[in-house]
Amino acid sequence: MHARIKKRKRAKLNPLRRVRKKIVDIEPLNEPSTELPANKREFVSNRCSSLTKNGTRCKLHTLKGTKCWMHLMKEDNLRVKKSNLFPDNTKGNKNFGLFSGKKPFSKNQKIVPYSGLESSIPIQGDYILQTCENKWKDSYQSNNLAGFANECRKADKTAKKCKGNNLKFSENRRNITVNFVSTKNIQPSEELYVPYGRDYWKPL
Repeated sequence: MHARIKKRKRAKLNPLRRVRKKIVDIEPLNEPSTELPANKREFVSNRCSSLTKNGTRCKLHTLKGTKCWMHLMKEDNLRVKKSNLFPDNTKGNKNFGLFSGKKPFSKNQKIVPYSGLESSIPIQGDYILQTCENKWKDSYQSNNLAGFANECRKADKTAKKCKGNNLKFSENRRNITVNFVSTKNIQPSEELYVPYGRDYWKPL
């Protein structure tokens, strides 16, 4: 006799969401668990994780990602710098964006994973991604590069601050991972934009 196996229900991948619920039971995913008030981005200095030509670890530190800007450019073809959406910001404001490096990206190319703290219940913040029915990822820490990607909204496009979104969320349901994938050919030094979804912009 063969028992019937009940398939686990899979929820549709939801783009970034802001959730007003108490932070509890947060499990770390490659980073130490830390509580942070909503609407804040934590900038932590990290030593570059890449190796030099001599095989030793790079001595440079970074506040954005896990690699210094030189290794990030060389190995991942990415840069984090001031976003084109906020051209009038004074020095010190943290309105950054994610950019392509010196080389172009082709359409449907994997750009960067969406990583962060993982939770089995809804958690609070501006960088929450629901990956399945009961899984959420929070990319508020600055060592998670995907959290720097902004959205090119209709108003921004009308104001000619950007030409439109050029990334999308792509989920691997087998291992519940999410990556940003290009939706068009991307030129060097071009800012990367991803649609957050309607729920993100709803007032709390």
